[in-house]
Amino acid sequence: MGLEQVAGTGAVITIGGTTYRLARLGVGAFAEIMAEIKRRRWRAVKDASGACRDMPLELAREFLGPLVEAAQHPVKMPGDGDDASDEYAAFMESPDGACYMFWMLVRIGHPEISSIDKARALLDELSAADIQKLASDILESSGLNELEQAVKN
Repeated sequence: MGLEQVAGTGAVITIGGTTYRLARLGVGAFAEIMAEIKRRRWRAVKDASGACRDMPLELAREFLGPLVEAAQHPVKMPGDGDDASDEYAAFMESPDGACYMFWMLVRIGHPEISSIDKARALLDELSAADIQKLASDILESSGLNELEQAVKN
């Protein structure tokens, strides 16, 4: 069995009367999650640079420099042996990370969920208890824990 087959069981969930089957994640999911974290870093740089427009150039450079430097560094994978993977963990534990993971799992079998916004709209229909159960289903279905373990070994 290849690493791409290690993850997930493909949970089935129902939202608003519609049944969705969550896909299994392969090792490529890490690359996609890392790319999303990088996009978010650069989005933060873009947002901050807009806020710096009226600042003196030297002050803007001082403010933006650390953001640009951080955005240029690769995202560390879980198990890299340092605290740098905390960024990955923080994203995965955030509401945005959970929504992104849900979208990754649902879009494969449901092409009508073609954007993160459509996935977020589905999640907005759920109660807090339903979201907590869904988060548990997502972790189980995604096999992310198993993937992380396989990558570490």
